[in-house]
Amino acid sequence: MIDLFLNEKTKSKEWRKYLVFREDWKKNRDSFFVRCQRRADMENDTAMKEKFTSLGRRSKALQIDDEMEGHYELLKEIQDFPTDINAIVARRRKDFIGEFFSYLSLIADVYDNFEDRDAIARLGAKCLSAVNAYDNTLMNMETLDAAQAKFDNILNSPSIDVACSKIKSLAKAKELDSTLILLISGAWAKAKESTTMKNEV
Repeated sequence: MIDLFLNEKTKSKEWRKYLVFREDWKKNRDSFFVRCQRRADMENDTAMKEKFTSLGRRSKALQIDDEMEGHYELLKEIQDFPTDINAIVARRRKDFIGEFFSYLSLIADVYDNFEDRDAIARLGAKCLSAVNAYDNTLMNMETLDAAQAKFDNILNSPSIDVACSKIKSLAKAKELDSTLILLISGAWAKAKESTTMKNEV
């Protein structure tokens, strides 16, 4: 693996394909760095010594290692609980980023079996669908919360005139969105059915 990273896959981003196999890498990780340092110590050529030393530096390799481990753990959780994808997304939304889906593509690429590749592709599609559903729900909730805050402000007006003035101001500022209009319409519909309103009429 040292010669592979040193001569063929010289860019650290190319290492991800080989660190996908987590169990194999974990078995050889510590000895990999030790061997890099040992070969650097034995090397007489300055340029080669620097290459071995650079390859043996843990910072860059471990950064990629940590990243891959995080993706691996997330994938394992999804595979262990495939019916709980929505719950996993809700709890770990920040982990469902572009790099994770790139990791899934990487996993699919290293499989020789079509069924395995297809299974990963399907799993990725389910994850993406769950993420979109979660984001849309969150966006709708934020929209509803914002509309509710505006509506509460209108309701707390000391008079009808002030309330109407606030509504006009919102309309002028183009903040009278459909969600707020629905809240106002719903409140008006309920008010019309109330005994107090009927008595007033």
